Amino acid sequence: HHRLAELRSENQMIGFFSRDAGAALPGARWGVGDTHAVVAGTIDDPISFSEVEREDLERQGDQVELIEGFAQCSVRDFGKRFVEKLKPKMEAAGVWKRESLVKISYTDRYLNAPLPMLLLLRTCQTLSDELRTDEPAKINVAVQPLKQDRQPYLIFHDWACEDARVDVARWLGDRLDLDVELHVKENPAHGRRLELEYADGLKTVILLDQGFGYWRTTGRSLHHNFRAKSEDQARALLNSKVSVFGAGESYYAIKKQEGRSS
Repeated sequence: HHRLAELRSENQMIGFFSRDAGAALPGARWGVGDTHAVVAGTIDDPISFSEVEREDLERQGDQVELIEGFAQCSVRDFGKRFVEKLKPKMEAAGVWKRESLVKISYTDRYLNAPLPMLLLLRTCQTLSDELRTDEPAKINVAVQPLKQDRQPYLIFHDWACEDARVDVARWLGDRLDLDVELHVKENPAHGRRLELEYADGLKTVILLDQGFGYWRTTGRSLHHNFRAKSEDQARALLNSKVSVFGAGESYYAIKKQEGRSS
């Protein structure tokens, strides 16, 4: 059995157990028994532990922000709105460095649809405009191969054609003054990781809980023509009148990394 939790009081100690290993894993299904039930019983051997000091819960220089909903805005303005939220935390971590950004890398194995791709590159556009050197920032995006099982027709549906995803990303980059390269890998790193590299070698890592798939659409004009030429798809995305908003809770964390990039 896997011990999931303990409830201690002055008179007794109750333990919660399950034969379901998944119920012990951190995440949305923690404490939920899918293959086996969660049971409770009185215990005599509590787990020994030492409390973590409050000041040690976050390392110095790290910043965590809970997103409790994100007010509706157009996809055209999304980058500016999101960077407005990032900027105070980046300043507090000492990683808001004007005129020194040279590269942005983003890893997200589920970046498969036009909408999150547009939101990512709108964000990169604003970061580049605010922080870059004289040259446009280079944008490297790592994704896994598409696994399309339906005919797409809405802006948040996955592309069916790998070449279209790569080409639309590049066309968007050209229109947004970004040098975008999309790298399709079989096993990209898990998690949604946005990394900024500066001319002095400093790196900033922004970990996004749900990536750019956190935002949901509202209103009309959600149709997207996946059969159009890549340039036309990119142009339609840039002219889109779709609005997005944050649904439920999410978070991002900012971490400062010293050392020169390789």
